[in-house]
Amino acid sequence: MEKLTYEEIQKKVGNGWALLANIENKDNSGHFSHALLLYFGKNKKNVINQIDKFKPKYKDFGFFYFGIVPEDQIYIMNL
Repeated sequence: MEKLTYEEIQKKVGNGWALLANIENKDNSGHFSHALLLYFGKNKKNVINQIDKFKPKYKDFGFFYFGIVPEDQIYIMNL
């Protein structure tokens, strides 16, 4: 599995959720330079449920939403 740039992942994921590992150079805006795209989909719960498959191999995970978040909605994830 190769590391992809933020832009490459965003293009693959589209308006959906992504499970990432080995995230590099994450900034305060939520952007990063490179990461491994482990799984992605439109349904947040389905993406989150995939983490157990990857826990033995990776230790550092992140869940990212690549769509436009409505102004009146906030996502808080504590994993």
